[in-house]
Amino acid sequence: MEWTADKELRVIAHDYSPNWMTAVEILDDDTFLGAENSFNLFTCQKDSGSAVMMTGRIFKRPDSFTWASLLMSLDHGSLVMEHPGEASTPFQGCILFGTVNGTIGIVGQLPQELSVFLTQVQGKLSKVIKSVGKIDHGLYPFRFFISGNVREE
Repeated sequence: MEWTADKELRVIAHDYSPNWMTAVEILDDDTFLGAENSFNLFTCQKDSGSAVMMTGRIFKRPDSFTWASLLMSLDHGSLVMEHPGEASTPFQGCILFGTVNGTIGIVGQLPQELSVFLTQVQGKLSKVIKSVGKIDHGLYPFRFFISGNVREE
């Protein structure tokens, strides 16, 4: 939705696979981070290449991540304070999240090199560490997300 100069709301994009949202945060003009009641955290992007007649653009979902608890809040921020002159964290654009059971975490953008490395570590650990309940990590792949689940087991 967009607020126009004529003081009206105008539809600028549609999401054709809607969810019961519990939290949403704007990452940039075209990207949104959302949480919904089925414990999923996902991103939506306006597909500017798909002009739909009289309905604006369509949202596309490039990635999602299933969480074990209901996420209730998303907000820009950090868990640590940065001091001038010290090495900063590798995360960019951190979003803090909170769940109904008290979990606090972050979603952040990693540099490409670190992301590739951590994805490889996650993949190799999942081959060595057997999961609780013997559920294969490959059954629920995390596209574009690096999870701490493998490390926790």
